[in-house]
Amino acid sequence: MTKDNNIEWSLICNAENFERCKQNKEFSQLVALARCVNAMNFIYAAVQSITDPTAPSAFRERINFYFFASAILYEALELIKKMKATFGRNERFQQELLPLLKDKKAREVASLHLKPIRHSSVFHFDPNAFQATINKIPDEDCVFLIAKGTANKDVHFQFADRMTVRMMIGAYSGDVREQINNIVEGVNNLKDRFLIGATNFLILELKELGFAGFDSGAQPSNGR
Repeated sequence: MTKDNNIEWSLICNAENFERCKQNKEFSQLVALARCVNAMNFIYAAVQSITDPTAPSAFRERINFYFFASAILYEALELIKKMKATFGRNERFQQELLPLLKDKKAREVASLHLKPIRHSSVFHFDPNAFQATINKIPDEDCVFLIAKGTANKDVHFQFADRMTVRMMIGAYSGDVREQINNIVEGVNNLKDRFLIGATNFLILELKELGFAGFDSGAQPSNGR
């Protein structure tokens, strides 16, 4: 990848080469992986745009970044498992993506923390899962909503996100804050490794399929 953030650049192939790509089962898997990278980059960009870090909505954005990042990462790992059948012997796949499946810590994070909220509170909203979580908390004053003004964008239904955090933690009897910090660290590490590995893999594989790179000051070539 180019390291100059001011250069616009592209990967393009001509119509003839694209026709060949359409017949190649590897291509659709690369498209699915690219979509996963786009989704992750989107939520990361969204949380970077917070203007008032003290607003209730700012906490909502930050915590939901980790919820959605967790769900997308779970799906990313599932996609990599499927891609293994096609790319398992591919050296770049073995270097960039396969280590995520072999990493014991990554598998543990996915199974214990990513999967529960992906299934029950991010891509699906399961009242039964929320009920089970609510039943485990002690009797206490319940702060359900925090807002600044009356605009809907500044409303945070905090209790719902607190219950999602508890789903994410799972069965844990130690220091909750320590566990949350460990999960955040694990998600950040997995996110960075996935984005770097997937982006590198995609660019190199697309070039292998005949896509040619050019920047804003050049004309595209026809590929191979």
